[in-house]
Amino acid sequence: MFRPAIRAAAMPDMAALIGAVLLAILPLSALVPTSASAQAWTQGAGQTYTKFSYSSITASDRYTFDGRQVDYNESQAATPFQDRSLYLYTELGVTDDVTLVLNVPIKRLTIRSPTFRYETQALGSVKLGGRYDLDALLGVLGPPDQLALNGTATLPTGYTRNYRPSAGPGQVNLSLTVDYGRSLSALPLYVQVGAGFRYRSGWYGLSRAKPCQPGSDIDCLADQTEDLGDEWLASAEIGATPFGGGMLVQGLTRATWSVRSPQTSFLASNPVPKRRRSVKVGGGLTVYPSRLLGAGVLSTLGIGVQAYWTPVGRNTIRSRDLFVGVEYSTAL
Repeated sequence: MFRPAIRAAAMPDMAALIGAVLLAILPLSALVPTSASAQAWTQGAGQTYTKFSYSSITASDRYTFDGRQVDYNESQAATPFQDRSLYLYTELGVTDDVTLVLNVPIKRLTIRSPTFRYETQALGSVKLGGRYDLDALLGVLGPPDQLALNGTATLPTGYTRNYRPSAGPGQVNLSLTVDYGRSLSALPLYVQVGAGFRYRSGWYGLSRAKPCQPGSDIDCLADQTEDLGDEWLASAEIGATPFGGGMLVQGLTRATWSVRSPQTSFLASNPVPKRRRSVKVGGGLTVYPSRLLGAGVLSTLGIGVQAYWTPVGRNTIRSRDLFVGVEYSTAL
């Protein structure tokens, strides 16, 4: 499950970029792996979870700062916003109570207008974090309940933040959530909810800006290192594992809500909103072929898909998000 969304400098072609990044991060995936189904449960000591995902995110509309739904750009082009990115998501159980998390995106963004086409291929902002079993500290819960603290740092990887569109906002984010889950033992079901806060810092030291002449360099924007606005975070999830665990069926909701109300709309050619609010709803299906067939080998190998849409938003794209991935869990 995905944790789960131009032209950036003169980049090598996509195949070469993917190969270089995978060679660099595959050794790390054995050291720092993610949870297949929920943020409330930690991995056991020495257990890993790894998932490779491909995203297809498209938008023809966007929400203005005051919540109105409008065309993505004034002179509408067919599917003006496209995100075709790759992700490596991995978790490692350091102990039964502590799990390390790594999420690495290779971004490929395209924005079209009737006049121009802007495209970026670049390594985006890496998410590095951890999950701690709060019940080990508080001792107030036990099976089938679970409570965990999740902390994440979002770190730019040196991309050029003032290309349009940028591979990311260019600044460091820090987020903290508390997630509660319950396994319904009488049925193959679980539920979880989470809430927290994201600090969108004003430090841009891990990204760079290229000198450019706005108006003549059409793929370049004046560099603006402004306050993007802190955010409240919330999530809810329900999952079922029918057919002896051969499938995982999910209902998913994610909310991102800026603390301060949006005042201006984002630039269509570089959709990095200053203060954004959105609610995404969707679902997922993961199939574990070995479990369905009773083969007994590669039982944790899964092939999955997740889909979201954005029914509510302010100062954000009204996107349709599709993620397809392959996951595998193991013990070191």
